[in-house]
Amino acid sequence: MYSKHLVTTARPRGRVHFRYTIRQLQSRGIRHKVVCEQTVRQGNARLEGVLGTTMSVLRDRLWHGSSQRSKLDLLDAIVETRTLRLVEAIGVADELVTEYDDWPEIRLLISICRGILSGDNEVWNIQHELDFGECRFCNMDRLWEVGVLRALEESAHSANLRAEFHPFRRSGVFLFEEGGPEIDPDIVVFDRSQPAAVIDAKYSVAREPSADDVYQIVCYSSRLGSRFAALVYLAQPGGAWFVQIGTTSQGTKCFAAGVPLDSVRTGLLSVAERITAEIRRG
Repeated sequence: MYSKHLVTTARPRGRVHFRYTIRQLQSRGIRHKVVCEQTVRQGNARLEGVLGTTMSVLRDRLWHGSSQRSKLDLLDAIVETRTLRLVEAIGVADELVTEYDDWPEIRLLISICRGILSGDNEVWNIQHELDFGECRFCNMDRLWEVGVLRALEESAHSANLRAEFHPFRRSGVFLFEEGGPEIDPDIVVFDRSQPAAVIDAKYSVAREPSADDVYQIVCYSSRLGSRFAALVYLAQPGGAWFVQIGTTSQGTKCFAAGVPLDSVRTGLLSVAERITAEIRRG
C-alpha cells in the first residue's frame, strides 16, 4: 500500500509544491529547501511476516527447481524480509483474513500462505497430469507426521492439552544455550504454555526404537524441559507395541510405540490416548 506525504527537504524528490514552498519557506527567507509530495510505501508488518515465513518454508523444500527458486528470489526482493515463528505466523494469517474482506486477492494470498505454513499442501506435493488422469506423489514422511498430529489433537483436546505441529521450526531455539543445531521436534503437546511432551513420528516399520532416534528425542525433551517424550513408528500387521524406554536424569519418561499397518487409525488413536494418559498422570 502507498500513501502520499508532504515533505520539506533540501533534496527534492517527487512533485514540488510551489504554493506551499513559497508560503511556508520562501516567505520566511528559507531558500535552500522546497516542499515535495512523495509517495511512501506503507507495509503491513504482520502480512510481511506471514509472507516472509512462507518463503522460508518454501525454500526448505527439496523439490524446487531453478525456475521456482528464481521466483522466490524475485518475491524476496519485493517483500520486506521478516520471519515469525511457524505457529505465530499461522495465527497471524488467521487474523489477517478477516481484515481484508474487501480485497479478495490478498485474502486468497493469505489463504495460500496459511495452507503452506500448516502443511496442508505438503502431503501431496507433486502432481503430474497424464493423458488418462493425474499422477500424484505422496510425501509419506509428512503424511505420517500429520496422522500422528491429528490423533494427538483429538486426544489432547479432551484433556485440556494442546498439540502443535513443528512449533519450534525457525524459532531460533538451539540444542545448547550457547548454540548448536536448531531443534525441530515434529509435535509438541503443551500443558498451558509449557511443553509437556515431545513426539517424533518415524515413518519406518520397527519392532523397537533405534538408538539414534532415542538420542534425538532425549535431546529435544531435555532442551525443552518436557516431562515426557515419545517415538511413534509403524509396526507389522497385528504387531502393535508400546514400551517405556526409560527415565532421564531430569525425570523425563521416554516411550516408543509401533502402530500396526493393518489398523493405523485405531492404532494411532490408542497410542495418542496412552501418551495423553501419561501426561495427565504427571
